Amino acid sequence: MNPAARRLARVMAPEPDILLLDEPTNHLDLPTIEWLEGELIKSRSALVVISHDRRFLEKVSNSTVWLDRGQSRRLNQGFAFFEAWRDKVLEEEEIEQHKLGKEIEREEHWLRYGVTARRKRNMRRLGALQDLRAKHRGHNGPQGSVQATVSDARESGKLVIEADQITKTYGDRTIVAPFSIRVHRTDCIGLVGPNGAGKTTLLKMLTGQIKPDSGWVKLGTNLEIATLDQRREDLNLEDTLAHYLTDGRGDNLLVNGEQRHVTGYMKEFLFQPEQARTPIKNLSGGERARLMLARILSRPTNLLILDEPTNDLDIETLDLLQEIVAGFPRNRHPRFPRPRLPRPHRHVDHRARKP
Repeated sequence: MNPAARRLARVMAPEPDILLLDEPTNHLDLPTIEWLEGELIKSRSALVVISHDRRFLEKVSNSTVWLDRGQSRRLNQGFAFFEAWRDKVLEEEEIEQHKLGKEIEREEHWLRYGVTARRKRNMRRLGALQDLRAKHRGHNGPQGSVQATVSDARESGKLVIEADQITKTYGDRTIVAPFSIRVHRTDCIGLVGPNGAGKTTLLKMLTGQIKPDSGWVKLGTNLEIATLDQRREDLNLEDTLAHYLTDGRGDNLLVNGEQRHVTGYMKEFLFQPEQARTPIKNLSGGERARLMLARILSRPTNLLILDEPTNDLDIETLDLLQEIVAGFPRNRHPRFPRPRLPRPHRHVDHRARKP
């Protein structure tokens, strides 16, 4: 059992009256998430959970609280009904703002063209118009969604990665037994397996970050690799957001051949301009993941390496990541290589899981 699962088991063992869980599925493999879902469904404890895992929330929740723009709204149904309800609330809000705008137009027309003496006497109506204007100006609309695409890069060689009989052992433990694979330009490959099976180690060997104990790895030509690692090791927590995105090269960065000011680019990822000089250490886990995604997408990329990419991402950013992966340049009929996997380490999960 991995450390995250052990902590969960320790918290749940006393059967508390109230169980508070903050992103409990982060760093858990699929079998452990299924175990957790089953235990929570059977539990007699009251449960308050924060999560961006749609399926997990659908399985364990029977009520939903939506924190939005400083307000809390409650739906007395599980998360499966949340998104339809949220869209209805936002639609009603938009209709109300439209009605308010029309009412202001009518009152302003009266102010300009009404009988002069009547306008001077009706100070209450003038005050009401000022209140309507203030209400309309003060409306805080819903937060936008992340909008971005992968920056164009040169086309890589047809053969992206080739590995032959690579192995890795730590002490007496074999992490990767003899393993061979060819990855071609249009391939999209998923590595599945329980925590600790060696997925990250295998990825690092395939991309040249660590050397195999035996065998060899060859990387193709013109590779522009972008990596989102599960431990966010690429982040220097003392860096500011602007410094991290521009590599310390002033206030501009090059995105798809176009010079962009860093604050304008940050807005596309839901960061405010005043956060440009904020140290990364002050960001939440989700904001750090979104910042790494912003940096990756600003650079030319023709090979995406995603190691547990959904950890800490909010639902809107998860949707964006799915769109990016689905739309990443590939042929219409990509070929999936058949790697030779050692039987003891093979794990196939047939469960299709939404993030």
